[in-house]
Amino acid sequence: MKISSAVNGGFKITPVTRNLALAAAVLVLAVLAAACGSSDSAATTGPVATQAPPTGSAAAIAIQEPTALPPTPSATKSADANASRKVGGEVGDLAPEFGGIAAWVNGGPLTMEELRGSVVLIDFWTYTCINCINTFPFLKEMQSKYSDKGLVIVGVHSPEFEFEKSYENVVAATQKDDLVWTMAQDNDFVTWRRYDNRYWPSEYLIDKDGVVRFAHIGEGAYAETEIVIQELLAEIGS
Repeated sequence: MKISSAVNGGFKITPVTRNLALAAAVLVLAVLAAACGSSDSAATTGPVATQAPPTGSAAAIAIQEPTALPPTPSATKSADANASRKVGGEVGDLAPEFGGIAAWVNGGPLTMEELRGSVVLIDFWTYTCINCINTFPFLKEMQSKYSDKGLVIVGVHSPEFEFEKSYENVVAATQKDDLVWTMAQDNDFVTWRRYDNRYWPSEYLIDKDGVVRFAHIGEGAYAETEIVIQELLAEIGS
């Protein structure tokens, strides 16, 4: 079928040609509309964008801004400090209470609570230990010089051998060596373990607030120990 003819060097548009052109234009529009619908669908089903977090100095300021008021200071600094201390035998610890004491010699019973306000020297010993016996002259001198100034020596007798658990034997040993300060008989090593102690002899100096301020294992360091005793006594005005 003839659909066009040349007129003056061109083509003559017939009704059939016009109809074909219109059909082609409609087809192109339909394809474009379908493509736009597919794009919209992908946009709605894909990841949803969120606002980016703040950056720069403004973000830093927002993070550092306090969210609550600081706690009200406690009435006494010492009470606040002791409340956060662990209990034990290391310097800075709150001294443990005596525990598992089978008997007391030369006085007692004592508690660390009632000894607050004094300077306390805890001496772990056992009466057959030669190293312990060698410390007796120093302990006696400290007892003589400072017991009336606020120093309280407490011997904690933790037995190495079974026969040292005898109360009568401990009393006889204190009398033989003229040990006049109070002794706690720690037969089951309860107080020993509370201090995490390991050796005979061991000394712990405790201040007026019940805090361990100095510890020494074995013989010696007598001058250093006395200096600490003097410093702790000065803290109570002695």
